[in-house]
Amino acid sequence: MTTHGEEKETLRVLKDFILWIRLRYNLKVNTIRSDNELGRKKTLKWLRSQGITFEPSAPNTQAQNGTAERSGGVIIEKARAMRIAANLPHDLWNEIVNCAVYLRDRTPRESNGWKSPYERFHTFLANGRSRRPQLAHLKAYGCRAYAMTSDAQLKKKRLNKLDPRAHIGYLVGYDSTNIYRIWIPHKGIVISTRDVIFNEKTFFDGKRIDLTEDLHAELDTLIERIQLPDTQTKNEVLLEDDEEVFEPSIQEEDDDVDDEPVSNL
Repeated sequence: MTTHGEEKETLRVLKDFILWIRLRYNLKVNTIRSDNELGRKKTLKWLRSQGITFEPSAPNTQAQNGTAERSGGVIIEKARAMRIAANLPHDLWNEIVNCAVYLRDRTPRESNGWKSPYERFHTFLANGRSRRPQLAHLKAYGCRAYAMTSDAQLKKKRLNKLDPRAHIGYLVGYDSTNIYRIWIPHKGIVISTRDVIFNEKTFFDGKRIDLTEDLHAELDTLIERIQLPDTQTKNEVLLEDDEEVFEPSIQEEDDDVDDEPVSNL
C-alpha cells in the first residue's frame, strides 16, 4: 500500500523525469506501464492533464512487472557487490547505486544483441547511426584518488608551501566522462572534480585519516631524522667545553698584614 508521502514523492520524480527527457532529448512520453501502486488519484489526474496514457498491470500479477522488478534487483545486487569489493561504508549507498546504474547502462547485454542500453538509446536518437559509449574514463571502482583542493585549483595561499594540495579520497561515481565523484573520508563529503589522479591498486582500508594531521606527523618524523653537518656539530661541542660559569671573586683580607697606616710619600 502506497502512503500519501510516497505518492507525493513518486509524482515529483515522475514530473522531473518527463520534463527532463522532453527538454534533453525532445521526446514526448505517450504511455506509462506500471503496477497499481502508481495508479493513485493525484498521479492519474496529472497524467491525464499531460495527455499520457496509464496502463496498469493486472492485480496480483507480478509476471507482468517481471522486467522492471528484475532490473531493479540486478542493480541492487551490482551495487552490493561494488560496495563490498571496494570496502566502502554503507552510508554511501546513494552514490554506489547511481554508479551501478551508470555502469549497467554501458554494459553490453546478450538480450540486446550484445549492445548496451546506452548504445541502443542513442543510436535511436541518431536515426540508426551507431553511438557507442566512451569507456576510457572508467577506473577501478573505489580506488584511491588524489583530488586537487579548491585552494590549489584557484591558486590561493601560494605562500603556504607546506599546505596540502590534494585530498586523499576514493572514486564513488561519475558525473560525465571527465568529471568524477570523489569521496573524501576525513571530511565526510563527496565532491565532483576533474583534477584528480588515481591509484587503481589501493582501496579504502576503513581508516578516515585527516590529511593535515598526517602531514604534520610526517613533518615531525622528518625533523627528528635531520642530522646537522659535521662542522656545525664540532663547533657546538667546542663551545660547550669552553663555557665557564663566571662568578665575580671577592679578595679576602690578609690577616697577616699590619694594620699600620701607610705613610704619606
